[in-house]
Amino acid sequence: MLCSSTIRRRFGPPSPSMAVALFALFSSLSGVGYAATTLTKPTARTGTVPVSVAVPVAATNAIVRGPRGPRGPRGATGAPGQPGPKGAQGIPGPQGNPGAPAVLQRTRLDYLPPNVHLTTSSAYEQVESIGTVDKLQSDTVLRVTVNDTLGADGLQGGAVGCALQLRVDGVNDDGSSSTSADTGTEAVIGAFTTEMFPTTIVSVFTGLPPGPHTLSLWMRATYLRGPGFCLEGSGAYPTPVPHTAIVEEMQ
Repeated sequence: MLCSSTIRRRFGPPSPSMAVALFALFSSLSGVGYAATTLTKPTARTGTVPVSVAVPVAATNAIVRGPRGPRGPRGATGAPGQPGPKGAQGIPGPQGNPGAPAVLQRTRLDYLPPNVHLTTSSAYEQVESIGTVDKLQSDTVLRVTVNDTLGADGLQGGAVGCALQLRVDGVNDDGSSSTSADTGTEAVIGAFTTEMFPTTIVSVFTGLPPGPHTLSLWMRATYLRGPGFCLEGSGAYPTPVPHTAIVEEMQ
C-alpha cells in the first residue's frame, strides 16, 4: 500500500522537458510552429545546465496566395533618345564601266558601184553617192560604218598613194569641207603596182540637225610619182561588188 508521500511524488509538477514537449504538441495542433533551441540556465548546485526553450516560427498556413489578376495597361512610350554621332565615311568602291550608248535607230544602205571610179587628182572628188538617212533628234550623233574597196595602180614603175573619205552633206567628221586637207577619218593605201584592198571606214558626225542627210564617198591621190591612179568600187578588179553603209543614230 502506497503512502501519501509516494503519491505526491508520482503526481508532482512536470519536469521542464515534459513541459516543453506538451507546449510544442499544443502549438502544432493550433497551426503555429515552434523551433526548439538549447539555452543554459545557471543553478546553485551544478553551475549551468542546458534548458530547451521553444521559439515560435511562422505558421505553415499563415499565407494563402490568391489567383493572379489581369495584366495592367501598357505605359506610354518614352521620348526618343538623342541620335548617336555620325560614323566615318566609308571608302568609295571602284567606278563601274560606262554603259554602251543607246541606239535610237539603225539604217543599212546597200549600194552597188556601177563601175570603178578612177582619179589622179590631188584634190578630193566625190566618187560615190551612198544614200540618204533621216536624223530624228538634234542632240544625237550619227555613227557610220562603210565597207568598200580601195585600190592603187602604179604604172610603169610609178608610185601612187590614195585616200578615201566619208562625208555627210559634203562635210567630213572633222567638220571640214576642204578638198585638199586630210582632216577627217580616211582609209589610205599606197602601191607601186596594182593593189586592191577591202576597206572599212568608221566616222562619227556630231552637231547635225534633225532631218534628211546625204552620205557620199570622196577620194584623192595623196601623192603621185610617175603614171598611176586611185581606184574605188571594185572588190575583184575589174568586176564591181556590193558595198554597204550602216548608219546608227546614238545618244
